[in-house]
Amino acid sequence: FPNRIDETVYERFKWIRLSITPKDASPHYPEGRFDKQYLPSTIRNNSKVTVGYSYVYGPWASDVELLRIEEAISENGFDYCRILADCNLTRQAQLKAHHTLAERLFKLGFIDENGVALKKIFHQLKYHGDEELVIKVLDGGQCYLQTYNVFWDTTGHEQNGYSYCYPCDSVTVLSEESKDKSVNVSERRFNSQKWGLVPNTDIARLYSEPVMPRFDPREICSACLFMRNNETVKKLCQAEALSMQADTSIEHINFP
Repeated sequence: FPNRIDETVYERFKWIRLSITPKDASPHYPEGRFDKQYLPSTIRNNSKVTVGYSYVYGPWASDVELLRIEEAISENGFDYCRILADCNLTRQAQLKAHHTLAERLFKLGFIDENGVALKKIFHQLKYHGDEELVIKVLDGGQCYLQTYNVFWDTTGHEQNGYSYCYPCDSVTVLSEESKDKSVNVSERRFNSQKWGLVPNTDIARLYSEPVMPRFDPREICSACLFMRNNETVKKLCQAEALSMQADTSIEHINFP
């Protein structure tokens, strides 16, 4: 949170989620402690704003850090912390990391034997798809996320004066593992030549032109993290009739 921003601004937010990085990755952590960073007073113990943490589990995680997260949630009156495995890992490595994470959270008393959260820290199961699944779901070469989940990456503005929109913000972490065990590591950057939909200077095309594949996800997204989302939207698109009624009173659905 920039010190120069008036703290009253945050009272207008419906929800805020803070990412906790490894202690040596942020210059904003005094003494390497995420819980000592500056927090606006207007988001602390404020029942009108949903505030949560997000933490990626990896070799840098420790019991001390996880217990510190629980303590920070309590001290600040925050609502949750979702913990998940590193998305830069391959599918098999991710699944192993999820198992290790579940064991640690159970040992610390954060989840029960079924994985249900007992406190405000919970385990989010999120992992890459595989080649077989992507061919089945995305048989037409269409990523359905671009119909509702467009992400505008702002990098590139300083150099080019414009940037690109993408179907999601996770294309940078796609680590693919083929059947012959060879691994393509994640790019860790937005590649407009590979995943770009349209430049931000031409966003209207996404809403004025018919939905069309702008790249083939079967070739470059077999490690998609949102296969269930794609499958659901595909079914909705192919349905002859829909009998759904949205609850217009919902402004934000918190994590369970």
